[in-house]
Amino acid sequence: MLTNANFSIKQAWLLYSNVVNLTIEFAQKRDEQAQATERYGTSPTENLIAEILSLPEADFPLLKKAAAVQSKLPADAHFKYGLDIILRVEPA
Repeated sequence: MLTNANFSIKQAWLLYSNVVNLTIEFAQKRDEQAQATERYGTSPTENLIAEILSLPEADFPLLKKAAAVQSKLPADAHFKYGLDIILRVEPA
């Protein structure tokens, strides 16, 4: 399908492998987060966000804003965004 859409073999393979890798990585991270939450009550991501949000506003304003946004995103937001960006790639 990708080569029929004017992607070269190299471009088609890179796009396909990125989608596969994104999917596998997402599934692994979701599993790790769930296991950590079950074991410790919070996930590593939640702990990191809490640490960032406790930093001084004056020293880390953009990092704190990013952490605040991250804390409000649904769990699959990164996956959906990454997949959407990858699939918007057009052959050169």
